[in-house]
Amino acid sequence: MDTTLYLHIGTPKTGTTAIQRFFYINRDELKENGLLYPGENENHYIAALEIREADKPFLDTNSECYKVFTEIAANCGVFRKILLSAEILSQKVNILLPKLAEVLVFFKISIPIKIIIYCRPQQEFLESSYQQNIKSISSRKTYRFDEYVKDKLESGFINYYEIVTHYSSFFGKENLIVVPYEAKNFSNTIFTEFKRILELPEGLVLKEPLQSQTNIGLKTHTIEFLRWMNILKIENDDYWEILLILSNEIKKEVGNYKLLTPKLAEEIYEKFEKSNSRLAREYLNRPDGIMFQNQKTVFPDDYQTYCQQDEFLPESFHREIGLIKKKNIEILESIDIHLHSYKSSDLVAMRAKQSFLNYLKKIISFDREKMLQNMRTGIGYRDMKLILLTKKWNTQLKINERNFLEKTFDYSKSIENNITIENGKIYLTSFGNDPYFSIAKTAGNYNTKTLLMFKFESPSDTDLQVFFQTQYNMEYSEENSVLRRIKKGLNSVCLMIDNKDFNGQLRIDPGMYSGCYVIHEICVKSDAKKQEITFYEKILSKLSCWIRKFLK
Repeated sequence: MDTTLYLHIGTPKTGTTAIQRFFYINRDELKENGLLYPGENENHYIAALEIREADKPFLDTNSECYKVFTEIAANCGVFRKILLSAEILSQKVNILLPKLAEVLVFFKISIPIKIIIYCRPQQEFLESSYQQNIKSISSRKTYRFDEYVKDKLESGFINYYEIVTHYSSFFGKENLIVVPYEAKNFSNTIFTEFKRILELPEGLVLKEPLQSQTNIGLKTHTIEFLRWMNILKIENDDYWEILLILSNEIKKEVGNYKLLTPKLAEEIYEKFEKSNSRLAREYLNRPDGIMFQNQKTVFPDDYQTYCQQDEFLPESFHREIGLIKKKNIEILESIDIHLHSYKSSDLVAMRAKQSFLNYLKKIISFDREKMLQNMRTGIGYRDMKLILLTKKWNTQLKINERNFLEKTFDYSKSIENNITIENGKIYLTSFGNDPYFSIAKTAGNYNTKTLLMFKFESPSDTDLQVFFQTQYNMEYSEENSVLRRIKKGLNSVCLMIDNKDFNGQLRIDPGMYSGCYVIHEICVKSDAKKQEITFYEKILSKLSCWIRKFLK
């Protein structure tokens, strides 16, 4: 059986992710119809990246390149068609193609190879890819649209004719399949078109992937709000929640705004007019040289240019901020916490920080603002976020100077005779490098989460470690522990235990060095419902404490 290898090389913003997901979810069905989509991943990005960046990755039997091309080599003559898909195959092709040829020789793959490349009008591509660069968690760029366009025009990244001619020199002009991609013409037919290119059976019914909400195009104004969130370096968890809310809720633009101006659109068109025309004539057999149906961007009569500002004005984003407040006000509280600890040498970012804090103060209620003020004092962002997320959890145990001796036991030899309580604090002086003590067993264990909050002073930079027992392991081990780096002086830190088998018993190692550790307070909270302690349990607890003191 003759086999043809198809390389789908993108380019970006032409529905590549949707196409890859389509072939991924239909992998088994396609095998039965003579097409192999090799590997186990949704796409072949890793294998392609290894080819381009690594030195002979095909010699490493653990590499993705080796696995994928071994599978291809083994199935030449078994399947009629084999498809590889990775956008990175259209980038830095002058570096990639010689290495790809080396891979094909190594695996003795000498079957016909066809290249599928989708080309989107450069104006459309730049608008769409800019939006992706701003909103994507993996990139979160902060540049303005005009800066982005300038960079891309200088790089030559979207000169499709250059990419195609590079591939043509390796695989032959007759093996290039060039597809003009105009978004409005492909909205419902992208999978049908790809099936046609691969000559799959017309009656073959395949599942189509659902569109990701976060991959939906957002409005210009919303993208600008996200750009400012990137400038302020909002934490990824909060950013992701914001992105989901805005992607789901904001459907309509206020006014017909575009970042692409008529002048800039004309400049982009002129930059690629000749190369696009050559591509149309030489690879699409179009004597008129028309690559795209709409060669130039059409601007509607009510078009308005959206001007990106150098100052952050929160009031202008009242719609976005109002939606976030409505859906989950705790995101705004978390941003408030972040901004109070955020520092930057960029004056624009610092002015934006102050503007946003002033705005948040107006929309967060007085009671919640007081809570945030209390949380900000001496506590890092990571810990404040944990406290905020768990503020509705029940307090299972609180240890301070009044009940420390009652609620703790099993002291290490280095501190057992060196515990002093005065001025509302507990002083633990350790003459060894392994101070520790256990605390009373807490309720809310098994299939629950437990938060420990510590306020204490350390004699040096060291590690705070909390060991916990499980229903299957009553010994304290490194495996069943949580660790946190702490600094010399006062620390207010949180540790989370998320182990469904945790039985409620804890041991605290406040540090790894000798010296005086000063405990202000330890609080244990759980997402389990608070359990009432009976009269008999109280008597038993007091009796147990009395026996321990007597034995000492």
